[in-house]
Amino acid sequence: MRALALSAVVLVLISGCKGSSNEKIKEYTDIQSKVSSENEVKAENDNRARWSSAMETDLQRRQRFYQAMVGTYEGELKIGEEAFNIRITMVSSIPPYVPSDRVRLPEEVASDLNNLYLNIQVVQWNPRSKYGSVGCLVENVRPDINRGRLSVSSEACPNLYLFRISEEAGVFDVIADQSSAKLASAVVEGQVGSVDRLIGRMQPTTNSALYEFTAMKVRE
Repeated sequence: MRALALSAVVLVLISGCKGSSNEKIKEYTDIQSKVSSENEVKAENDNRARWSSAMETDLQRRQRFYQAMVGTYEGELKIGEEAFNIRITMVSSIPPYVPSDRVRLPEEVASDLNNLYLNIQVVQWNPRSKYGSVGCLVENVRPDINRGRLSVSSEACPNLYLFRISEEAGVFDVIADQSSAKLASAVVEGQVGSVDRLIGRMQPTTNSALYEFTAMKVRE
């Protein structure tokens, strides 16, 4: 009888130890799962923050170029024996983002990138004529910020206009290409804050002639 009682006590103790061990294993597993989940969330947040930061850098470079282009340029365009005045006005579609302590979501930065354009109005007129001017307004223009070039073309525009940024007067050639690209690089890096000169080329839709001109910034 004493042997049976002792056996029962041993079984109870063993059963109790087994139950306690299972509870500890479950508790440890739950902690591991929670830590793993938190690490995954942190890693995802870190990745999104890095992605957002890279996009903000790209947006900042683009905004530097767009803001440097914003303003009104005026010049003279010769067509045959006639000299016409030309005015180009550029406006950015959205203002630059002002940084804050809050890290923006990638979707917010992407929205700015997708909606950043230049709206450009081109007007030309003969100052010696009583007749009115001709021109057009073209929206959603995206310049080439690497090469320092942009084009203005639409069904509402009677002419095709090509522009290159420049620090000095010139023509459309390889040297002008290199000069425009060099200036564009300085602009996006923040070394130059404003583009003061455009080299332009106008191509009418009615003939194959090309007319080149230089326009200087007269207003920011």
